[in-house]
Amino acid sequence: MKTIKEHAEGFRKSLTAKGFHKKDVSLSVAIFTHLATLDTLLFPAKPARIEMCRVQHRGGFDAQYSKPGGGHREHFAIFVPGLHESWQRSVCELPCDGRSKMTMSRFALIIAVHELRHRLQFRLKGLRKFNAWNYTKASSSFVRRVGRFVQLVVRHERKKMRKDGWPASFIRRRTNTDEFDALVIEYVLTHHPRRIRSRKRILKLLRTEAC
Repeated sequence: MKTIKEHAEGFRKSLTAKGFHKKDVSLSVAIFTHLATLDTLLFPAKPARIEMCRVQHRGGFDAQYSKPGGGHREHFAIFVPGLHESWQRSVCELPCDGRSKMTMSRFALIIAVHELRHRLQFRLKGLRKFNAWNYTKASSSFVRRVGRFVQLVVRHERKKMRKDGWPASFIRRRTNTDEFDALVIEYVLTHHPRRIRSRKRILKLLRTEAC
């Protein structure tokens, strides 16, 4: 059986040979490595399949977790084209004093953590997810501020998607409780005043529950 590192190098060679942008390849391999490593620690008996998609997602996703069903296996998908542009946008959206911290590796980790939270939502049936109401009960004032920020982000996204003509069903999926919850975890990782670096702390964050 191949190691995670060997799989990653196989993806790198394949994507490079197909002419993908060097930074798109580097980011996709980094996302794969973070996903595979953390997923194996969370679900050692049943890690999910990870696929590289060679086209951009029409909804602008960098990666996506898909539940099993409809003839499809449970899997993660990484959308290779345009990843470096997405990273550059994320850097520009940060305050000036935080931009140097958003390295490509950090960006890849944040994407992986967001999608892994979605898998935990599905696999851990009793998981208490963050939503637009219960974040105010969090014991951490930082988490409460993050929850408020996510609430504003979700409202903005709804308005933007309506303006852009997206179907109501798509808008509901993109702004539902699962997405709110995953965004809280993502933004805690992104903006925590003491950077969350260790694997142990990242796993603890992924398993965090609402009050």
